[in-house]
Amino acid sequence: MHAQQSGAGAKIRSYLKAYKLTASQKGVRLEELSAYEHSQDIAADLTRLAQRLNSRQDSSNFCTGVLLYGMLLYTLGAAPWALPYLYLVFFAVAFPWRTHHFCTHKWGFFLLDFCYWANAAAAAFIILNPAQPKLYAAVYALTDGPLAGALIVWQSAWVFGSASHSISVLMHGLPGLALFMHRHFPPPETAVEGLRHAACHILPARWQLSSREGSAAAEPQLWQQDTTTSLVWSFLLPLGFYALWQLVYFLIVQVACRGIILRNKFETSYSTLAKRAAKSNNFWNRLVRKGSKARRVVMYGLLQAVFTVVFLAFALPLHRFFWVGCLWQVVKIIVPVYYGSRYQCERVPKHAVLGFIKRYRAQMDASSAALMAASQKGQPASH
Repeated sequence: MHAQQSGAGAKIRSYLKAYKLTASQKGVRLEELSAYEHSQDIAADLTRLAQRLNSRQDSSNFCTGVLLYGMLLYTLGAAPWALPYLYLVFFAVAFPWRTHHFCTHKWGFFLLDFCYWANAAAAAFIILNPAQPKLYAAVYALTDGPLAGALIVWQSAWVFGSASHSISVLMHGLPGLALFMHRHFPPPETAVEGLRHAACHILPARWQLSSREGSAAAEPQLWQQDTTTSLVWSFLLPLGFYALWQLVYFLIVQVACRGIILRNKFETSYSTLAKRAAKSNNFWNRLVRKGSKARRVVMYGLLQAVFTVVFLAFALPLHRFFWVGCLWQVVKIIVPVYYGSRYQCERVPKHAVLGFIKRYRAQMDASSAALMAASQKGQPASH
């Protein structure tokens, strides 16, 4: 037993040594970290650390996230036509929760971000006019273009144990997925009709039914558009929607409410992304943050506009070709799960250890203060 504790102690000491630099950057003094490394009561220390790394709340959150992920995959396989309704339920629950969460943390201006506008457009389309193909093309370009593209560009992590991470990923990936299923897998009148409709998309053309009914199921006339109409509704109209959002966002955040934001230290997307870019210190950070603040805001807006134009153009083949759109849906799921796995295996343990060290330091400081106070009481008064 003693040998096992010694081995575990050696591991935790080496683990802490590896994080000395990170701990110093976080405000933990290295001499206190070294004191913990040479702690004699390593068994008690390891027990406290294990309790922090394996809390019941963390396990429950992770289990809930995995169950929701499994429910999403099951719906995709068993009833893809139901995904738009599942998305509406998600949006009706997640948006009020996120509004409350943001407003209690001075993050209320995040609710003006483009992702919430695009989600509102997708929900309004599904509820109000789900059979309008031109409007579908515009909303689909917004949701599966720049909205979903942010998952890849910003390396969004689907952390099953974090409600905030999970909601963020679903807010960006689920609207386009729901609209894709709405178009290609509508609710069947019968089970046979549903299987026939799915086969017309999945099977090669030479294996499909040659009857008018089969070809109509493959791509109803309602969804067929000429190239000019498709370009206007799939690119120009979404671009106008983005320009309107950018104008409204600028007038509210940078003009009307700028004093309130600075006075109350509210967080905005610009300030958050600027901090994140500053940590990476890459080419884009140096390009955007060079010069005056007015120039930085303009450069930030221009980069966002370029990003939007690129992904709106990327959405054109997604709307036109079924298999290209299908592959994109797979990428949207796999990439955030991969980044979430990295986050869960690398960053979560590191943050837990650093948090434990900070609490351990606080306990040491409190004990030292108590001993000092006791020793001062025991000393005779000086004359």
